[in-house]
Amino acid sequence: MKIKNLGVILLGVVICLPALWPFFQPKFFHLHDWTHVARLVEMDQALKDGHFPVRWSRNLGYGYGMPQFNFYAPLPYYVAELIHLMGFSPLVSIKLLVMVNFLVSFMVMYYLAESRWGKWAGVVAGTAFIYAPYRAVDTYVRGSFGELTAITFIAVVIFCLSRWIQKPSREQFAWTALAVGGLILSHNLVAFLALPLLVIVAFSGVWLFQRRLRIVILTGLMFGLGIGVAAFYAIPALREKSATQVDVLTTGFSDYHQHFLYLRQFFQNTWGYGGSISGPEDNISFSLGLIQVVLTIIGGLSLLYFRKKTDPVSKFIIIISGAVVVISMLMSTFKAQWFWDLLPIMKYVQFPWRYLSIIIVFLSLMTGAAVHWLPGKSGWYTGLVIIFIITSIIWLNMGYFRPEAYLDNNDSLYYTDPVRIQKEMSGIIPDFLPKQAEAKNVTPPLYRFTFNPSVETVRIMVDRTQEFYLNAKLSQPTTFSANIYYFPGWTMYLNGQEKPLTEISSSGMMNLSINETGEVAISGKFQETPLRAVANMVSVGSLFICGYLLIKGKNNYD
Repeated sequence: MKIKNLGVILLGVVICLPALWPFFQPKFFHLHDWTHVARLVEMDQALKDGHFPVRWSRNLGYGYGMPQFNFYAPLPYYVAELIHLMGFSPLVSIKLLVMVNFLVSFMVMYYLAESRWGKWAGVVAGTAFIYAPYRAVDTYVRGSFGELTAITFIAVVIFCLSRWIQKPSREQFAWTALAVGGLILSHNLVAFLALPLLVIVAFSGVWLFQRRLRIVILTGLMFGLGIGVAAFYAIPALREKSATQVDVLTTGFSDYHQHFLYLRQFFQNTWGYGGSISGPEDNISFSLGLIQVVLTIIGGLSLLYFRKKTDPVSKFIIIISGAVVVISMLMSTFKAQWFWDLLPIMKYVQFPWRYLSIIIVFLSLMTGAAVHWLPGKSGWYTGLVIIFIITSIIWLNMGYFRPEAYLDNNDSLYYTDPVRIQKEMSGIIPDFLPKQAEAKNVTPPLYRFTFNPSVETVRIMVDRTQEFYLNAKLSQPTTFSANIYYFPGWTMYLNGQEKPLTEISSSGMMNLSINETGEVAISGKFQETPLRAVANMVSVGSLFICGYLLIKGKNNYD
């Protein structure tokens, strides 16, 4: 590792440490979404059972299972699982996931701003990015760690695009595609909002600085390859949602009409640990950060004042960043409701203020331009000014980066017990229950498998997340019930031969009538549907292409 890179990492640790200090405490804290440990435990068990890519959760869905990771973006939990496999507990793994997010965010923003305006600009932009109030909202209020990961990937995509626009190459083509795939796999809703804007940024930059049709076409293919990387998740999530109760995400509290912002809310310093409500009196902050806004304005004005000295790439970055910020702010407000009403798919976004995930990236980048024109950038007084700016960013926003209160016992919310996950966690996250499943007041099953009439001799040979196999000795015809919610992909077998399900009960369970007597073998498996199989092949092929391009090296598209 280069000494420069090591120095940036150490600087990032120092900058991020105050914002992350509560994560070093033994006691954790309450969040709006406290399901992360349970999700990680479910993914861990599924992987140990040989289920990959993970789609099914065994214990969520009140113990009847549900296709949690078929719809909920899985990448943050795969990363947390890698940390968990190093020997860390599930809760510590989730904590480290957040810490890694912060550090990578700082480094990417540092290098992005530093490449245009120097190291001081990189430090300021990275610090502004880490201490954006909305990052504190996701970290200490909402607990939206998937969205945090997506915010990081937005910055990574912009960094890759900046290199691609200036010097297109095979290597950069692959890295940008992987970054786009990572964004989709981190949080599908944030990706849905961000990708159109990122595509506009990419094509605008390529057209201005490359002016070659070949590069324009390759840019489109690059985004297509990135979507292909995430196809194993994105395609089933989009096409199979009608088989779930996902529509509950668009009604009641989750109806987007209740969550538009007023422009003044971007500049209010009020703070709270409550939720979003209709009107401007939310008990949660949507502030952009006073000093971030001031620095952004200075960065924008510097373009006007020093327009003759500003290089074309910097001009483009400032102008396009400002445009994205303004568009995203307007899309978060009532002024854009007509657009949301025009596109029915927008209802799944739920909260228009999710655009803050995009805003804080481009806003932070623009803060770097604010220090670019400081006189005597190598002088000691300039260093003092930079230190004052960085200290001010941290000082003015530090109060947001703390929890409302610590838990007396981490296990009260962040537990790993499968029985508790079935009983207590399932009602918190019922969004992706199969269509016929009951969503409330469901009693977990005493047994995963039952017979009616009952059978005296049953041996369970295999009982995993995604499959089961048992032998039974029948003296009379019976009905076998798997206390597992049916979802496309579950297939039943009798003596090795696929059998159609006799029925799916009114509550969504799978039944199989058996007319044979004597020794029988009954099995079931959650398999990939043709759609998922094709999506898997698209992802494998896309990853193979990315790997090939990276191995081939830095050949430029001249």
